[in-house]
Amino acid sequence: MVPTIVLSALVLHLTNVVASEPRYLLWVSAVVQRFSSEKACLHLVNLNEPVSLSVILEYAGVNTTIFDQRVKEGNFYACANFKVSHVSPEQLAFVTLLVQQNTLIISERRAVAVAAEENATFVQTDTPVHKPGDTVHFRVVTLNTWLKPVDELYPLITVQNPQGNVIFQWINVTTFRNITQLSFQLTPEPVLGDYMIVIKKQSGMTVVDHFTVNQDVLPRFEVELTAPETITIADNQFPVVMCAKYIYGQPVRGKAQIKVCRELFSPGYCESNENEICEQFTLQLKDGCASYIVNTKVFQLYRSGLFMTLNINGVITESGTGVQISKTHSVFITSVLGTVSFENMDSFYRRGIPYFGTVGLMGTFKETSLVFSVHPLKSSRHFHSRLTSQF
Repeated sequence: MVPTIVLSALVLHLTNVVASEPRYLLWVSAVVQRFSSEKACLHLVNLNEPVSLSVILEYAGVNTTIFDQRVKEGNFYACANFKVSHVSPEQLAFVTLLVQQNTLIISERRAVAVAAEENATFVQTDTPVHKPGDTVHFRVVTLNTWLKPVDELYPLITVQNPQGNVIFQWINVTTFRNITQLSFQLTPEPVLGDYMIVIKKQSGMTVVDHFTVNQDVLPRFEVELTAPETITIADNQFPVVMCAKYIYGQPVRGKAQIKVCRELFSPGYCESNENEICEQFTLQLKDGCASYIVNTKVFQLYRSGLFMTLNINGVITESGTGVQISKTHSVFITSVLGTVSFENMDSFYRRGIPYFGTVGLMGTFKETSLVFSVHPLKSSRHFHSRLTSQF
């Protein structure tokens, strides 16, 4: 709860209080915050005749009128807003109440504290590193002590290059929906180094933010392209996934353009002038990613005269800025559908005794191990085998 003080007194200096005598109650915060709206309330009762009243806030030699009006007889109650709108190192202000009528003058002066805390102002650029010719965007927002954005007037906003020279400035900038958004463009050949954005507040305090201008700029976001390393000529399809995220982890909004191609050995011998078979598609990013199932039929995996490689080229385009980052990946095509390996074989064989071992099958199918045993038939030249699969 905000601390308050109450200025109250009996109008007449009597030892015994008389209920019909005029009395007053003035309510105002004991601590007022600079540049914030404060409230004062005044209650007068038992007025025998019209009076003139005034309530004035005195701070650093400047008077702010809170009440100044004529009041009829009877009772009076009203509240008014006021603001300490200038800067001073003094920590105390004074509230003076003055009520005048024909037969009585009421005057009282009390001190209130002026809080030294100020609203916090933050500046943020769209990216901490820029290159020559870039358009730099930045935002300014001011939060009160309850961390809520507030409207603000900034007398002066400047941009200074690494040599301390002011290259851009804005005067008396106001907020729009509690936020100030500004931008400026760097020259094609600016001074490289650290730049400053300086915000001067009404209180006289300044807020500074920095960004760097370099020739070589790190990418705004990272791109990953995921696809199988190898497919076989029997595969009908395979997945391609492309994801993009900013360097601070948030997903990128935009679209992905993915192109899959298979090159021909000798395009000159073909009726068509094209030297590759391609398929291209465009997808919108969802949570920073886009996925697609590529149909291999168009690439004629069984056909000879083409390289046994599919080349994938993906491009992510960021919404709003048009910034693009590409990624490539190669998928090898093999005609080997699987391999067979013999494992855990008995080290020797004796006639009349079963011979045991394991056959491992690996390929596009599920990997399987087959345990086999070889038994001699009654005829000494013939054998039969028994296989047991283990998954």
